[in-house]
Amino acid sequence: MSDLTELAVKPPDVTADGHFAGWFGRVADRLLNGCDLLVDGAAYRFAELEAYYFGPGHPDPFTHRDPVQLLAGRWYFHRTRGEYRGGSFKGLDVALGDGTAMFGMLVRTIVGPDGAVLASYSKEHLFPLLKEPQYLRPGSPGTAADTPLGRWGTLICFDIRFPESARQLAYEGARALWVPAEWPHPRLEHWRTLLRARAIENQLFVVAANRTGTGDNSQWCGHSTIIDPWGNILAEAEEEETVLVADLDMGLVDEVRARIPCFEVVHS
Repeated sequence: MSDLTELAVKPPDVTADGHFAGWFGRVADRLLNGCDLLVDGAAYRFAELEAYYFGPGHPDPFTHRDPVQLLAGRWYFHRTRGEYRGGSFKGLDVALGDGTAMFGMLVRTIVGPDGAVLASYSKEHLFPLLKEPQYLRPGSPGTAADTPLGRWGTLICFDIRFPESARQLAYEGARALWVPAEWPHPRLEHWRTLLRARAIENQLFVVAANRTGTGDNSQWCGHSTIIDPWGNILAEAEEEETVLVADLDMGLVDEVRARIPCFEVVHS
């Protein structure tokens, strides 16, 4: 077992609220200061993590909306290099623990090999049905970022209902959109249709990951998917956890935009 894997296992002495910060701190320090994220052979670094964990002394009305967390209470805090700060955001979610005592991490910011921040995005459009506007502040419009795999933009969940957000990222040169989400039934066909629409109208790839399972009286519809600039579905999950793999030929973006030159049309 590697050192990092050992860090991710809940220590037997972590049984109370006061123990969690130390456990998270050890994992966060290792991820922030001792690990690289390899993308196409280039080493990137985690620059900002968010943690949440069970704790009846830390009620928080908005977290992961897992039924156990809703009953037990939650606590969020951020860990950047050298400091903690409050807040609540979305990002790459990593859950650690044993189901009884558990914490999760949201990876919010990744920096390039030279230490520059590639991108950091907080959800722009808050979802009224989950009362997000009562507890959260909306983020600013996202910005497309250069990566070894091309120029990418990010939308989060409810954002995909706002075509102007995707269009702005396309104007900024995004050739693919990354969309993490918690999208429930009975709106599965909304999810599938909106993602294809964003791909077709902006002539780019869409890579979307949706939550599965149940929680907070909701059935999350899964169907993570990868869509090409023509709107063809390259890969699509069902409602179980799985891994999707597809080849993204970024040259297809240029081909589609040349054949149907939507971005050359100028409105007076």
